[in-house]
Amino acid sequence: MALKQRRGTRPDDAAVSEEQETGGCEESTSISVLDILRMVLGILLLNMMVSWWMTGSLTYGYKGKLLQRHFWYYQLFGSRVSITEDELLQFNGSDASKPLYIAINGTVWDVSSNPRSFGAGGSYGSFAGKDVARALATNCLNHLTHDIRDIKSDELRRLRGWIEWFDDKYFRVGEVIHGQLNGIPPSREHCAGRSR
Repeated sequence: MALKQRRGTRPDDAAVSEEQETGGCEESTSISVLDILRMVLGILLLNMMVSWWMTGSLTYGYKGKLLQRHFWYYQLFGSRVSITEDELLQFNGSDASKPLYIAINGTVWDVSSNPRSFGAGGSYGSFAGKDVARALATNCLNHLTHDIRDIKSDELRRLRGWIEWFDDKYFRVGEVIHGQLNGIPPSREHCAGRSR
């Protein structure tokens, strides 16, 4: 009886010959997460090498907001701001611990990635901490206000172009709560920065 039991526990000859053919290993056709990660990193590395070869830059010359650490920090941990005009003035670059903000027609952008232009002493440093919709629409660079009540259709198109430009380069962080506009809009006679 014991001899029969031993024969019963012995694998049959077909299973033994199949195991010898495969080398005792079963092939796995599944793809692991590590395999996917390796493929993605390989494609990314190849893409960066081609970019470096073609443009001299790892990002095909792209220098927009998606490459800014501050943008990603804001996307992950920041929250939209809703501030008054007086609060917006605090983000003009005078305090290095605060970001640089510019508002256009009530929308606030973080321009901290370009302190050479928008910081103190920069060519557009006077724009920081203000809503400069009128200045950008009319090219009257001394009209640092959001008052666009009297702008023309071509100036409105120009303002939309600036908004698109800011959206490409910088990122929106919130809105400005403006007070009621009273009186007449600034005079175009006292316009600095525009050729007549």
